[in-house]
Amino acid sequence: MVRCGESVASALRLRPLSRRRLQSVRRDCDRLWELARPSYETGHAASSSVIGRLRGAGLGFEEARGVLLFMFLAGTLTTAAAAPRLIALLVDSGQMALLRGNSALAAAAVDEGLRFTAPVPATVRIAGHGARLAGRTLPSGARLVILTCNLARDGRLFPDPDRFDVARVHDPRARYLWYGSGPHFCLGFPLAQRELRVVVEGLASLPGTLRIVRRRLAWRTLLPAYRVLEVAMGAARAGGR
Repeated sequence: MVRCGESVASALRLRPLSRRRLQSVRRDCDRLWELARPSYETGHAASSSVIGRLRGAGLGFEEARGVLLFMFLAGTLTTAAAAPRLIALLVDSGQMALLRGNSALAAAAVDEGLRFTAPVPATVRIAGHGARLAGRTLPSGARLVILTCNLARDGRLFPDPDRFDVARVHDPRARYLWYGSGPHFCLGFPLAQRELRVVVEGLASLPGTLRIVRRRLAWRTLLPAYRVLEVAMGAARAGGR
């Protein structure tokens, strides 16, 4: 399942797919859905699975399939792009060592890293009704592009916004804005946070000093990411640091 999901996620790029690659992606999507089909077929409103609840909410087969695949891809792609960038940021800033033995600071480091890198730099919303915003009239149905990367660097919410600081206390008004807000808040938030914290805490707990030995940026991708990030652990310093 993981290999199949990675194959689908890796196909999401800014340039069109070849016919052969598109057929391969469709086969992988079909395999993913077959793994979830039993939960859909036995699902109901009080089901313990998301796909079961989708059926219980009245979604047809194709509708539930589309929602499930979107959730799978969105969760896989964003977390996979964020984790290497977060690790590189901690190493480059010299703040990885601060996290050793401090799980609370590791959690704060994930929040600050996501603010600083904004793994999903922009999102789109559609106005549900006419409104006035910042002196402009927005008609019902207007499409709005929200630049998450700009929100995360707003000096009114984050003083000295271009400084990465794992000990930063985030303004409650802007907390987790990069996950959305209100009814659009990311459904995968708890899982994404847990995955990233496990990675950060795991690396911070290793003896020695983490260093980057090779990196290469990914180009023409849907989300900012590294194509290659190789890290190595150096010898532990005196005193266990």
